[in-house]
Amino acid sequence: MEPLPPLPSADVPSGLVWPSANGREILQRIPVDDAVLHTELVGRSGTADGSGRSDAYIYEAGIWCLKTAARRRFLDADEARDALLRLVRHKILLGDLLVQNTVLTVQHGPTGDFWLWTVTPWLTTLRGSMTYAVHRKDGAELERSLVIFGELAVRALLLASRANVLLDVHPSNFASLRDRCYYLDDDIARGSRLPAVGFALLRRVDEYAEWPAATTAYVNVVAAALAEHLDQEDIERLDLRRALQDAIVRSPAALAARVRFLEALSSGARG
Repeated sequence: MEPLPPLPSADVPSGLVWPSANGREILQRIPVDDAVLHTELVGRSGTADGSGRSDAYIYEAGIWCLKTAARRRFLDADEARDALLRLVRHKILLGDLLVQNTVLTVQHGPTGDFWLWTVTPWLTTLRGSMTYAVHRKDGAELERSLVIFGELAVRALLLASRANVLLDVHPSNFASLRDRCYYLDDDIARGSRLPAVGFALLRRVDEYAEWPAATTAYVNVVAAALAEHLDQEDIERLDLRRALQDAIVRSPAALAARVRFLEALSSGARG
């Protein structure tokens, strides 16, 4: 069994914590001695909440979420610092989608390795809200979460087309708190193509086909947002028609949603 990574602490050297203004102060407030490892949130698939990657480590410490992964372990301090700076640059690209009080830090381990950590307040993901709604048979809450996801998915398309910022469009990677929405994941890249976004948009209809009122509201919101916000240049840059056409779907509702989304691209395309 692999040893667990060293938990982040406030006594890291200068240059290994961001933001420099208050990152160390936030780390001091985290009850790391009470941190609980959530193995059930790792290697998830289907409608389960959590990370799809199997090498992640997700801890809950008080109100805080502490995340790292085996792929974020480095044997060289300079390599770890470079990874930290890359992630900082990518996080800044999120704008108001960045979780408030996010801290990025590198923790030196007892065996000489270095681990890159992301620390944020613990937020319920949209997938978690969807799962809870289904469990409670709460169609209104499921509809609310799906609609928010749909709006965020179209926002991710705009970020890709107009700012060359690529997000992983999945409900486990977004959260909504009061009137704010956030992107929780550390997978942020540069580019204008999201080849899996067609699947991401249509998969939700397949997953919740037994909740037609909720999925109908979701499809309506996505179709309206596609028509309103994306112009012809966006659609071509994203290669969005192909992404939708190539997505594998199962249910009649998802097939109908694909037709609706493609129609929205044609009826709303401008420029």
